Amino acid sequence: MLKNLQSLCPNDVSSNSDLAPLDPVTASRFDNVYYKNLMNSSGLLQSDQALLEDSDTASMVSNYSKYPYMFFRDFGASMVKMDNIGVLTGGNGEIRTNCRVVN
Repeated sequence: MLKNLQSLCPNDVSSNSDLAPLDPVTASRFDNVYYKNLMNSSGLLQSDQALLEDSDTASMVSNYSKYPYMFFRDFGASMVKMDNIGVLTGGNGEIRTNCRVVN
């Protein structure tokens, strides 16, 4: 995995346009392979791989890697939940130019 990442993102590149997919196996498909990769210790980011260190999130990763229907069901439910949050628009909300400071 390291050699593959080094070929995607060499140290001498002065551009930030090189991207490494979180799921290099099926990067252009929406599926549960991301979770299978984590179970095989092939997560791209340390924070992703850390999901296996907590018993609650580790069981979710394990279930999502084994049962794609569970992943799709929960993902769909989370999208509906996010849709119900209610986005602030116009003068009611703001897009921060610096995430740490209110504009």
